[in-house]
Amino acid sequence: MRLSEIIRESTGAIQRKGTAQARVQSSEAYAKALRQLAQVNSRLKRTLDCVTAIREKGICTEPLLQEETRDELWESANRCAGSLKESGLTLDMVRLLQTRVDMLEEQLRPAWQAAAQGYAHGAKGYLALIEGFTQDPQQARSLVVRITQAVEQPPSLERVEELVSDVAQAEELTRAFALNPEIEKFLKRVSACQATVADLTPEVMKWLEEKGLSGKLQVRFG
Repeated sequence: MRLSEIIRESTGAIQRKGTAQARVQSSEAYAKALRQLAQVNSRLKRTLDCVTAIREKGICTEPLLQEETRDELWESANRCAGSLKESGLTLDMVRLLQTRVDMLEEQLRPAWQAAAQGYAHGAKGYLALIEGFTQDPQQARSLVVRITQAVEQPPSLERVEELVSDVAQAEELTRAFALNPEIEKFLKRVSACQATVADLTPEVMKWLEEKGLSGKLQVRFG
């Protein structure tokens, strides 16, 4: 049985047991274990849904979790689900599952950061390079900031959706800025505040004029 199916079965059993709890088991410890298992199952489902989304959205095609972690989660979740049938669930069982969910989330965060960084790097880096030359520099800068924050923060379904959307917007903005090496070198020098009049070669000036950017040039004397 797959882990997601175990969670669904366990959640359904919790709801049924909660309704018939007084008849089946009056122990306060059992009731507490049921409540905690419901919380842990909800957290585990959100994390697994996030892992699925990361793969389905193409952010990462490699396994995000270690095989040992998946096996331990399956074993612990299956044990909790099975114990509900005999009203044998204990707090120790739930705590063990919670510990393994903690380990899952600890493993997922660096894996997410590495995968998201790779997924967003091209669009983000390119946009950061040309942001001052776009039609809406503020929007471009905002996109760069949001992509950076999404990569650095813990993964969630919402964050996955936001990253995919922001990267798509960044790619749309940069699509009109196909650069040859000379233009790219110029923009890198501009972004580093190192550009000089000598960098305004005929090729650069032609590109600036084609993009309607020549009017944005400012000359300063140091």
